[in-house]
Formats: sequence, C-alpha cells, structure tokens
Amino acid sequence: MDIGHKLRHFRTKKGISQETLAHLLGVERNSYIKMENGKTNVSWERLEQIVKILEVDIWELLSYDEKQVVYVHTNNHGHITNNGAVTQNIASSTELAEKCKELEIKVAVLEERLCGKEKEIALLNELLNSKR
Repeated sequence: MDIGHKLRHFRTKKGISQETLAHLLGVERNSYIKMENGKTNVSWERLEQIVKILEVDIWELLSYDEKQVVYVHTNNHGHITNNGAVTQNIASSTELAEKCKELEIKVAVLEERLCGKEKEIALLNELLNSKR
C-alpha cells in the first residue's frame, strides 16, 4: 500500500470523513483527496499533523508491511514523494520502534554528557577570567 492508501485506511478506520480530516488539517477537501489518490506530495509537517489526528504511529503510515519499510524521499521543498517509493526488506515496524527507543536513550545520554561538558567549560572560563 502506498501512503495515499494508508491515509484512506487509517482515516476510515478512525471513522473520519475526508471533509472532516481536510478541515482539521486546514486544507480544502480536494487537496486532501489528492493526497489520498497520490496526486500530490505530502510534506513531513503535514504527515505529522495527520498521524496526530488519526492517532497512528508515523511508521505505520510509512511502512508497507511487517517486513518492508519505506525509504522516505523528500524533494527540495521537504515534501515526501508519493510515487516510486523505494522499499527494502530490513526490519519490522516493531523492530524499528525498538531501535528508535534505543537511539532516543543514546541521544539522551549524549545530551547529558554535553551538558556536563558545557558546565566544565563555563567553570574553566570562570577560572581563567579570575586569574587575569
């Protein structure tokens, strides 16, 4: 399933009409219909809005099945290209979610270390300035 079909699937599963979702997104109904039909590109920001409204994980929207994941291609304007999606059998959406959690933890640890280093630099600067 491409992104447009996934949009339709999750929208109908949630019981929301095209008109209602378009209104919630702040776009005309015809513009939303083009998204579902794959006739227009969907920006990353718009996808973030959609997944919040439909209460689905972004990976559910971007994955094709449990063993295929879409490589997200964007054009120069930050829009995800909806045609010719490239997939590779690399991991299930569950495995990706677990990997994301691992990476979030690593980022948090690195941010904490960075904060500690910034404090050390500030202290060293104070010592340096006090000796002048």
